[in-house]
Amino acid sequence: MKKYLIFIMFFAVSISIMAEDFIICQARWGMTKEEVRAAEKIELKEGEDGNSLTGKTQVLGIDTVLSYFFIENKLVNVTFVPLDSDESTFNLFEADLVTKYGPDYEVIGQYHHRWKLKGCVIDIIFDETIKTILLNYFSPEYFKSVHISEEIWR
Repeated sequence: MKKYLIFIMFFAVSISIMAEDFIICQARWGMTKEEVRAAEKIELKEGEDGNSLTGKTQVLGIDTVLSYFFIENKLVNVTFVPLDSDESTFNLFEADLVTKYGPDYEVIGQYHHRWKLKGCVIDIIFDETIKTILLNYFSPEYFKSVHISEEIWR
């Protein structure tokens, strides 16, 4: 009986820890640039500003630019920009997000949807005029902790 109780307690603690860590690619919020580089499997180049890492990858079979953004050397934002962006690509990415995170999202515009999850806000935006999709994951806690404008949360 003690063994089962210990196992159940361990399992419950493990699940609660996993729920706190939002994992994107191989990274977690708060990681340093060095930790992200070590965890990620693609080559990442440092941005000119010194606060970002960028590389190329594939998402859903589409060539995509992946960028990690840091404030005070802590990961706060991850952005995907598919190189082939049109309405069908938007629909493909949106369907994948619905499968992963559920259909409860905020419609901000025809091609701008937002998921507010525990530990992460996800925006997908398609700009028809320049044929670009932006898939943006960001950590509310880290943005708020460094006093970024609250405008982004509306």
